[in-house]
Amino acid sequence: MKRTILTIAVAMAVVMSRGTVRADVVPGDKITDQNIDKVKDLISPGLEWCIKHGFPITIGETKKVELPKAYKEATEKYSAQVSLSQDGMLKNYVAGQPFPLLDPNDPEVARKVIWNRRSFLTGNALERVPWIKRSKNSWRRA
Repeated sequence: MKRTILTIAVAMAVVMSRGTVRADVVPGDKITDQNIDKVKDLISPGLEWCIKHGFPITIGETKKVELPKAYKEATEKYSAQVSLSQDGMLKNYVAGQPFPLLDPNDPEVARKVIWNRRSFLTGNALERVPWIKRSKNSWRRA
């Protein structure tokens, strides 16, 4: 488990340190196998494969995607009470993002990043995640 968390943390650090990547495209441009080099550094290998095999994409306008209002409100209401147990599981989690303020010097920052990601992916219903079970005010591996 510790190795997995460390691997994810290192991968995130590498991705975040890459800086800004830009493409020579504007909204409305159509990307095909003929001009895929314009966006090659911005797309996944899977999307690249699709474009090269006849599935073009059209560049759209950028837009800000907001978190759901209920998720933001739950984060504000409950995040102050959340902590990690000795084995790295959530304690006193109710809803929202468990750790909205992260300190890169915190020795548990990688675990907190993962819990933030898991809480967003599963919403407020971590009970539906088969590998986690709730026990009083704590979350435990199933």
